[in-house]
Amino acid sequence: MKDWFAHKVLGLPELASANGQAVDDLMVYLHWLMLVLFVGWIIYFGYVLWRFNTARHPKAHYEGFQSRHNVRG
Repeated sequence: MKDWFAHKVLGLPELASANGQAVDDLMVYLHWLMLVLFVGWIIYFGYVLWRFNTARHPKAHYEGFQSRHNVRG
């Protein structure tokens, strides 16, 4: 799976050094991590859009509290 992903998806060349496999593995793991983070952020963004939707939170009344009683005096 790692070799297929490295060569077919990422387009990495064939190994040319003794440490090449370790470097390729690191790049594959890093790309999987970025994919997981991307999906996580998309899920979080959708949750935030749903949670703070304006239809769920009506517009605030900026004139303040209106009382029948005189509080100034």
